[in-house]
Amino acid sequence: MRRSDETAGITGFDAVRLWNRYERGNTESLETLIRYNTEDVVNLEKIIQMTHPRMIECEMKCCKKEPDILKASRPIQQHSKF
Repeated sequence: MRRSDETAGITGFDAVRLWNRYERGNTESLETLIRYNTEDVVNLEKIIQMTHPRMIECEMKCCKKEPDILKASRPIQQHSKF
């Protein structure tokens, strides 16, 4: 994932420091923190777009390959007679 030059190298720990500086009156720290958090949100969206289809595919494969032990442990369903 990409970061801007302004936020490259900033970590979550640094984000806490930026917030603390802002609380002590440093408005520039808040601007940097907002840029950092905005980039996090954009990057998370990209991660979701990459991983969600894979997760769905994996779940579909898992459902098709249900272990025999699970099939055997299900109660037998009684069918009503009409």
